Amino acid sequence: MEITSSRGFLTVAEGDRWLTSGRPRSIRTRRWRVLVLLQVLLVSTLALVGAPPITQTAWAETTTGPLHTTGADGVIYNAANEPVRLVGYNWTGMEAGGRNDFQKVADVCGFTWRTPADRLSGLTLTYDDFYQNLRTWGYNVIRLPMQWNNLEPIAPTWDAQAGRYIHNWNPNYLNDLRSMVTKAKAAGIMVILDMQQDFWSPALHNITNWDGTRGYCEGYGMPRWMYPSIDAKATTTQSTDFYNGMNWFFRNIHDPMATVTRVTPWELYADVWRMVSYEFSAASGFPAHQAVVGADLFNEPWWSYVGGNPPAGQTVAQAAGARLHAFYTALAPAITVNSPSWLLIFQDTGGGYNIANPSLRDSPWMTGKPSAPGNWVYSVHAYNFGYGTFSDGVPRHDDFGINHMNAVLANARAWGVPLYIGEFTNFSLKGDARTLTSADMAQTRLFVDWAKQNGVSWTFWAYLNPYLPMTMMDYATNRPLAPVKEALDSGLGGPAGSNQPPVAAFTTSVNSLQVAFNGSTSSDPDGTIATWSWNFGDGRTGSGATPTVTYLAAGTYTVTLTVTDDRGATASTSSPVTVGPPPGGLYAVDSFSRTVTAGWGSAETGGAWSLAGGANTSFWVAGGAGQMSVASGTTRSATLNAVQQNAVELATRLSFDRAQTGGGTYISIIGRRVSASSDYRLKIRVQSNGTVTPQLVRVVNGAETVIQSGTALPGVAWTEGEKLRIRLRVSGTAPTALSARAWEDGAAEPAAWQVSGTDSTSALQISGGLGVSSYLSSSATGSPMVIAVDEFEAGTPGGAPAPNSPPVASFTSSCTGLQCTFNGSGSSDADGTIVGYSWSFGDGQGGTGPTASHSYAGSGTYSVAMTVTDDQGATASSTGTVVVSPVPTTVHAADAFTRTVSGGWGAADVGGAWSSASPANLSVSGGTGNLTSATAGSGPSVYLPGVSSTNTDVTIAARTDKPATGGGVYLSVAPRRVSGVGDYRAKIRLQSDSQVSVQLVRIAANGTETALTTMTTVPGVVYSPTTGLRVRVQATGTNPTTLRARVWGGGAAEPSTWHAATTDSTAALQVAGGLALMSYLSGTATNAPLVTRFDDLSAVPVP
Repeated sequence: MEITSSRGFLTVAEGDRWLTSGRPRSIRTRRWRVLVLLQVLLVSTLALVGAPPITQTAWAETTTGPLHTTGADGVIYNAANEPVRLVGYNWTGMEAGGRNDFQKVADVCGFTWRTPADRLSGLTLTYDDFYQNLRTWGYNVIRLPMQWNNLEPIAPTWDAQAGRYIHNWNPNYLNDLRSMVTKAKAAGIMVILDMQQDFWSPALHNITNWDGTRGYCEGYGMPRWMYPSIDAKATTTQSTDFYNGMNWFFRNIHDPMATVTRVTPWELYADVWRMVSYEFSAASGFPAHQAVVGADLFNEPWWSYVGGNPPAGQTVAQAAGARLHAFYTALAPAITVNSPSWLLIFQDTGGGYNIANPSLRDSPWMTGKPSAPGNWVYSVHAYNFGYGTFSDGVPRHDDFGINHMNAVLANARAWGVPLYIGEFTNFSLKGDARTLTSADMAQTRLFVDWAKQNGVSWTFWAYLNPYLPMTMMDYATNRPLAPVKEALDSGLGGPAGSNQPPVAAFTTSVNSLQVAFNGSTSSDPDGTIATWSWNFGDGRTGSGATPTVTYLAAGTYTVTLTVTDDRGATASTSSPVTVGPPPGGLYAVDSFSRTVTAGWGSAETGGAWSLAGGANTSFWVAGGAGQMSVASGTTRSATLNAVQQNAVELATRLSFDRAQTGGGTYISIIGRRVSASSDYRLKIRVQSNGTVTPQLVRVVNGAETVIQSGTALPGVAWTEGEKLRIRLRVSGTAPTALSARAWEDGAAEPAAWQVSGTDSTSALQISGGLGVSSYLSSSATGSPMVIAVDEFEAGTPGGAPAPNSPPVASFTSSCTGLQCTFNGSGSSDADGTIVGYSWSFGDGQGGTGPTASHSYAGSGTYSVAMTVTDDQGATASSTGTVVVSPVPTTVHAADAFTRTVSGGWGAADVGGAWSSASPANLSVSGGTGNLTSATAGSGPSVYLPGVSSTNTDVTIAARTDKPATGGGVYLSVAPRRVSGVGDYRAKIRLQSDSQVSVQLVRIAANGTETALTTMTTVPGVVYSPTTGLRVRVQATGTNPTTLRARVWGGGAAEPSTWHAATTDSTAALQVAGGLALMSYLSGTATNAPLVTRFDDLSAVPVP
C-alpha cells in the first residue's frame, strides 16, 4: 500500500485498486499498454420502445440502471429486459456552494461551474429544483459534461522505479460531479457521463470568440501539460489550437512519447476513464452509483482533425473512420473493468451541415461498431445543423437533413445497436430565449417526431445565454419557457414512440401436392417487414415472402407464417392447407388437339409445358401431337412443372418422322422431375435396326445412373411412321419403386412390367413434375428428326385412387433408471409409407421421429402413446406403459463449501480432505472454494486423494472475481488423477472477449500436456463473472478411457450435447484415480491477483 501527498491531494493505492471513495486522493496506476478511452456518463430519459407498448406508468418507473443492449437489435433494455428509450437534457448546470479547484473556468463562460458569488446569483432559479422538474415533466435522463483538465489539472508524476504514473485527481471537482449525480438519483433521473473535448482545457488563451466577443473560455484539446513540445500550441487562434491539439492526440495512438509522457496520449486518457468508472461504481461505495447508466466516450470527434495527416493510401475521411474504430475499441476495457453494465456511447461525427454553408458537411465515416465487448450505443449530434428549413416559411425536413438522420439510423440497425442523438438544438436560434415562439420551435417538433417514430433516444442541448439550463427556464421567474417545453414534450411518451408490431398474413394457391404461398400481404404500420419465416406443417420450414412447397403426401397441413419487422417485433398467423391429387386421380392430360406454331402451349390438365434445349420454334403442336425437332448431338425436353407428385402412372404414345441412323435416338419419359438436372425416368434407346431397349435411370445434378437395364423388346422393330406406347410407374419414397413397359401401338399391352427397380437417392425422395426428353446421337444422319408425342396422360398408380389403408402403429421401449428409449420403426403401412411419428411420454412432454428418448423427472408409471401418419394422411396410435425409478447412485465426492477455511480447503462433505502443494493460495468462504492466482503466469491446484474410481462423472460451478484479460484464464477439472502418474482433465479457457472454449488433455507426471482434442469455442456461452459457468466432465472405463466434457452458462439449462469427447488408452492412466481442480492466470493477463471460486461439486458414477 502507498500513501503519498502532493499539493494537497491524498494518494492511497494498493496495486491498481482504489482503496478510498469520497475523499481527496490520487491513485498510482500501472503503465497501461492497452488503448482505453474516456467514458462519458449519459443520463437520458427512458421511454420504452417496441412491444409491448410503453405505458406512462411503466415508463416512469424506469429511472435507474443497469441498462443493457443485445448487440443484435437497436433497442436499449432495462434489468427486466423491457425496451426503453432515453429522452432528456444535456446538463450544463452549477452546484451550490464554493469550491477550491486547481483550475476554474472563467466567469465569462455563461453556463459552466458557477458559484453563488457569480453574476447569476440572487435569481430565483436553482439547478436543484430543475432535477425534480425534469422528472415531473416526464424526462428521465441527463447527459452530464466532464472535463479532463478539471479532473486532472496537474500533470501526473512519473515513478521511474515503479514504471508508472502517480495521478493527482481533483477531489473538489469529483465531489461536484458526485453531488449532481446524487441529486439526479434522488429525483429519479438517470445520468450519462459525457467527456467534453470542448472543455478539456478551459481558458487557454484570451482569444476572439465566434460571436466577436473576447475572453472566450472554451478551449480545445488535452490539458496543457499534455501537449508535446513539437506542437507547442504556438498560435492563439481557436481553430489552430483545436486542429493541432486534437490531430496530435489521434495520430499518437501507439507511438510512445518517452520524453513527454512516457505513455501514449490514449493511455493517459484511459486512466481518467478508469478512475471515473470506478468512482461511480458500486465497488467505490458511492451510494448513488445506480443513477449512472452510461458513458459518452468522446464528444464530437470531427473527421477533419481525427483523420488529419492520414497514413499513405488513405483519405482524411477513411483515416477518421479507422482511427475512431480503433480508439473506441481500445478505450472500452478501461470502463467495463469497473462498470461492465454501462452503456458505451460512441460518436461517429458531428453530423449534418451548416445552413449558411451547405458545403460544410460532416457525414458518418465509421463502417461498423467498435470490436470490444460492451453495451454499445451509436451516437451523432444534430447540432446547429439543418434538419428542417424555413425557406418558404413552412417547417419541414430538408432533403439532406432527413437523409442524414435516416442514414445514421440505417447504420445503427445494420450494426445491431441503438441510436442516440446526444445533442441537438432548436435550429432557428435567437439572441434571447424568452422571445422564442412556437413557430421558432417547429423544426424541433419535426425532429422529436422523427425520433419518436423510429424509437431513437435523445438529449436536448441549447446555448442561448443567459437562459439556461437548456433554453428551458426563465431565470427571472423560475418557470419554463412554454414554446420550448411544449415542442420538446411532443417527443415524449411511450406508445407513440414504441414500435408497433407487424401484421402477418398470407394467401395460398394449390395445385395437386404443390402449394405456392404469398406472404407479401403482411404489413407493418410503422416500418417494413424484414423477414418471413414459414413452418409448413410437415416438419419443414422456409423463408422468403413467396415460397413454393411440394408436399410428400395428400392431407391437411397447418401452415404458420412468422414475420419480423425492421425493429425486431414479430407476429404470426396460421392457416390450414389441403393438398392431394386432382379429382379422378388424374394429374395431367394432353390430347394435343390444339394448334401451336412455337411451343406446346398448355395441357388440358396439368398446366403449361416448359421447354428446354432449343428455341420455341423447335416445338409445335399440329396433327393431334406435340412435335419436337431434334438435331444431331442435341437434347430437347418438354416438362409439366406445375404437376408435383410422388406417386404417378404415366402413359403416352410416341412416333418418329424417319428411320433411325447412326447411334439412334434416346427418348426419356420423366416420371419425377425434382429440378432441371435431377429426375427419375424411363430411357428408351431406339437403334438403327429398330431394336427398342428400356432402362430405368436416375439423374442427379446432370449425372445419369442406371437403376435397372431391360432387354430388347421382343418382336418390336420400330421404324418411321410406327407408334410405340409406353407406361411408366414411379411411386413412394425411401425407397422409390419404378416400373415400365412398352409395346407397339395396336398390340395388346403386356400384363407384366418389363423392367422394375427401386432407389433411395435422397435428393429424389420428394415430389416432382413430368416430362418428355429426347436425344439424337451425333452420328445420326438426316438431321433433324421430328418426334411426335400424343395421348399423354398421368394419374395415380392404377388409375382412380383406391381407398387408403390406414397404417399400423407399434413401438417398443427400454428404460434404465429415469431414462427411456422408444422405437416405433416396427410400424407399417400396407399401401404406402409412414411419414410422421408423434410421441406423448405421459408427463406432458412429447417428441417426433421413429425413435425417441426421454428422461423422466421422477419415479412412476407413465402411459406412453405413439401416433403414426401415412403418406396419405391416415393415422393410427398405439399406447403402452413404462415404469421408471432412479438408479441408486454412489457418491464419490460432494462439497457445498459451507465452511470457512484459510490456508487450504479443509475436508469435503463427501470424499475426504482436500490437498494442495500451495495451500496459502487456497481458502473457503462465502460458500465457495477459492483458488488465488497471485500473479500472471501462476495458478494453484487442489485434489481429493481419498477418491478412487475408473467411472467418474464430475459436475461443478465455477466463476472468477473479474473478467479475463490478456491471454485469459484457464480452469481445469480432472475426473481422474493418478498420484505420481498424471491425470485426464477438461481445460476451459475464459477469453478476454468473454468467449469460452474447452479442450480435453492428458497431463504427464512431469507436467507435459498432450492435447486429446482441439480447443473448441463453446457456442452460445458468453462468460460473465456474475453468472459464472457450470462444467460437467466424465472419465469412464479403461483400455480405452472415454472422456467427455460440456460447459454452459451459470443460469442456463444443461445442454444435451458434449462439446468435447474422445478416448485414450495411455497405460499408466488406465487405473482408478481421484479428482482435482486447477486455475491458471495467463502470463499476459493484467488483472492479477485473480480468484477462481468453485461451488456445488458432485462426483458420481457415470450413469
